[in-house]
Amino acid sequence: MTASSARPVSRADRARDAIAAAILALGAGLWLYGFAGLRGIERDPIIVVPGGPSAVEQALHYWNFTRAGKIVLVAGVAALLWSYWRHHRQQRIP
Repeated sequence: MTASSARPVSRADRARDAIAAAILALGAGLWLYGFAGLRGIERDPIIVVPGGPSAVEQALHYWNFTRAGKIVLVAGVAALLWSYWRHHRQQRIP
């Protein structure tokens, strides 16, 4: 399809793209937070306060953030693919 025959981008298309980008940014932020926390645990000794979370609980906290970030990133990629499919499917409909 040439650029001249492409339909203009609608407000809904832009909204879908913005939502997908926001989901991707959220996933990246979650993953980076977990990654930085795990790196901090690796770099610095873990100080366990009596009655506070154990070292394993602290590590699992950050590990869960990295896992959640990966899941949200996959959801963001799925949202981008859906947005792309919607836009290009509508171009082929006469």
